[in-house]
Amino acid sequence: MLAWLFFRERITAGTALAILVAMAGVAMVTGVHGAGSTESPLGDALIVLGTLLAALYVLGSSRLVTTIDPATLAALQQSVGLAFTLAILFVWMSPEGIQADLAKANARMIALALVSGILQYALAFWLYLIGLKRLPASTAALFLTLTPVFGISGAALFLGESVTPTQAIGTLVIIGSVAFASQRART
Repeated sequence: MLAWLFFRERITAGTALAILVAMAGVAMVTGVHGAGSTESPLGDALIVLGTLLAALYVLGSSRLVTTIDPATLAALQQSVGLAFTLAILFVWMSPEGIQADLAKANARMIALALVSGILQYALAFWLYLIGLKRLPASTAALFLTLTPVFGISGAALFLGESVTPTQAIGTLVIIGSVAFASQRART
């Protein structure tokens, strides 16, 4: 919906329906916290803010990727992100604290950080930008609804957490909505 608001990108009725249905699926997967919930309102607010920023990222990148190669754009974005993170690190922590944390890093931790950086950031964002070059921003943003699908799938596969029937149905609803919107974007 932000693509329409900021860029007047035409959103078809089918895409709007897919967005609404996917959001219902997200609510099913993540759960709606009832009264007396022990969940963190601050945590919820931070997740919503993070999702809003991700949507704004999709909008901005959808314009940039038309003139900048996806690999170059991903490298530029990651470099700016690194500079921002380092600035926060040096403001937030003392030099002694940074040095103490770095001293704890062993070869395994460094290797995991490198693999995570390559897979979770460099490769993931590069592939996303390649896709964004070929899809409308509204359809590409709909893929953000897959985040909880991968979250609960990973939790079930790797951590042994259980998935409720409601979460399983919500997962199928999200996947169906994204597939529907993607198919419509191709035609």
